[in-house]
Parts: sequence; C-alpha cells; structure tokens
Amino acid sequence: MKREIKFRAWDEETKTMLDDCADGVMIQMNSGRVGEYDDDGNFVDEFYPLMQFTGLHDKNGKEIYEGDIVQWDDTIDDGYGCGYLTTIREVVTFGGGAYNPTSTMPSKYFEVIGNIYENSDLLKA
Repeated sequence: MKREIKFRAWDEETKTMLDDCADGVMIQMNSGRVGEYDDDGNFVDEFYPLMQFTGLHDKNGKEIYEGDIVQWDDTIDDGYGCGYLTTIREVVTFGGGAYNPTSTMPSKYFEVIGNIYENSDLLKA
C-alpha cells in the first residue's frame, strides 16, 4: 500500500498556511527543520509548527491534517434509554500510534471545519 506523506506548516508572521514547498519555504525531511534557502544557497531555519497529512479525506474529499478541527454528528445516550443527536468537534492529534479522533471511525463521517491556528474560536463552547 502506497502512503502519501505530506506536511503543511503555519507561518505565524504572515498568518498563512504553507504547503511543503510553498513560496520558497521547504521542509528538510532529514532534519525536520522548516525554512528557506537564501540567495547563497544556505538553509535558513524558521520556526513553523508542522502538521502531517493523516492520509485520510473527510466526507467532502478534503485532506485531513494534524491540527485540523473536525466535526461529526453522534447520538448521545441521556441515561434514560433515549438518545439525542449532537455535533462533536475535536482537534486531530497524533498519539498512541494513531491519529485521533479519526482512528475511531471512518473518515467519511468527519468534516474539516478549520484548524487550530486560523479557527481556534470553533473550539469554544
């Protein structure tokens, strides 16, 4: 099985999301550093938080990355034998060898609604 490995990074200065080779910014995979090459060919480090592609797509076909905010509908048991439908939102994280919450159910139920850098307000109750 071929697995696509991609990263994106958040540029705090310009408040933009960068692809792995966007606008001259590069990710050095052997060192994990993010930066760009100057006119003399020297690699200049910058700090950009990296987010890895999970290899999954949401119900709309959008790629799911670490740091994305996903939502889905779920039925919650009210304790009295009845359930109610609610919308759940969580941040995609990597831990325990899996991307959570995307490892708990098929990604076709998730919808990417933003990410922690551009849309942190979506996590407020």
